[in-house]
Amino acid sequence: MADLPAGRELDIEIAEKIMEWERGKRWGNGNGEWIIDGKPYIKHFISWELTPRYSTSIEAAWQVLEKLREQGFAFAVQWMGRREPQQLPQNGKWIVVIEGHERDAIQAPTAPLAICRASLAAMERKDETV
Repeated sequence: MADLPAGRELDIEIAEKIMEWERGKRWGNGNGEWIIDGKPYIKHFISWELTPRYSTSIEAAWQVLEKLREQGFAFAVQWMGRREPQQLPQNGKWIVVIEGHERDAIQAPTAPLAICRASLAAMERKDETV
């Protein structure tokens, strides 16, 4: 999971493993329904395209951090790079540290991607200790 690129595959992983959404019975060929909080969430056939873009949108990625906070995880999000504006973002990286059962630090070129990768790593470690 740590090397998944930003995109819909990673967004769906986050929806299932972090946000605790379930795939409904009608799932396949990129179409399906999500079951959220035990209730079908249906508008026609919900395409995976309606899954929030956790790995590319900071607003959606922040929802992931809020979900982890509710589960008792602590986190830090930090930019490490040069201060010269003309050199950003190519000369820096986002670092996300999530502390829960274990400590996970992940680096990525964008904050949403770092948040998603670190969140999945933290949940994998949590599952290993249960």
